[in-house]
Amino acid sequence: MTDSYHGQAALEGFLDMWTTGTTAGRRAPVLRRPGEVGLEYEDVFFPSMDGVPLDGWFIPADSDRLVIQNHFLPGNRYGYPGQLPEFGGLGGFEVNFLPEFKALHDAGYNILCYDIRNFGLSGAGNGDTVGIGLLEYRDVIGSVRYARSRPDTKDMTTVLLSVCLGADSTCVAMARHPEDVQSIYDAIPAEDKKLVWIEGTTRRFDGYNYFGEHPEVALEWFDSHQG
Repeated sequence: MTDSYHGQAALEGFLDMWTTGTTAGRRAPVLRRPGEVGLEYEDVFFPSMDGVPLDGWFIPADSDRLVIQNHFLPGNRYGYPGQLPEFGGLGGFEVNFLPEFKALHDAGYNILCYDIRNFGLSGAGNGDTVGIGLLEYRDVIGSVRYARSRPDTKDMTTVLLSVCLGADSTCVAMARHPEDVQSIYDAIPAEDKKLVWIEGTTRRFDGYNYFGEHPEVALEWFDSHQG
């Protein structure tokens, strides 16, 4: 078969995966669990900010530090089963987060990971539509509030590990509910810190231009922290 045939087949597979995975509700299964890499874990269930039930894992560690993971599209808390034919449109290989969780745990981090709405085992929301962060930010807020509600995690220093859809959702959450993210910022164990909000825009790429348009903000920081 020709390269053009394989290229067209790959493109059609990608388009099929993308359209079914983001609008028609085809969900990638959660194929693995933390026990496979020797991690103790707890199945957890908590609501998003707007009440969508979210399904996840809490992986405990002997520390006061917590990582909340927000996964990518079209994966889930475990990763992505790209090795399965029906999910092979993105290269045909598996994404497996368990080694990442193992490394974080061994470094002393508690972990909260969950399936964003319409993915994995979490509930459906907004007619199964994926909002690329504009809807899923409610899940990020829900995860932070859940961590604050648990007696064993409410006082932990918390960081968000967010990629792709999870990162988009986190950025929207920060913009719409800064009071929730502010507590994470306040918990950073350093006295010398600065948070800069970019006002007047909702466009992501404006953030990339901010340094060039307002160099004094970063230059002041650099100048004051050079040895």
